[in-house]
Amino acid sequence: MRNHLLFKLLATTGMRRSEIVELTWEQIDLSNNTIRIYGKGKKERLLPFCTPSSTV
Repeated sequence: MRNHLLFKLLATTGMRRSEIVELTWEQIDLSNNTIRIYGKGKKERLLPFCTPSSTV
């Protein structure tokens, strides 16, 4: 299940491997369906994600 979700994040959000490794619960906003990412050069960006309603 964990690996499936990691691959789904990689495929659907365009996150980098290092961004997924450093991801914390504080960066995930479930009410707005966004993930706050600190990428290269510590630049901040918001990524939308879809809710896992039927596929996980």
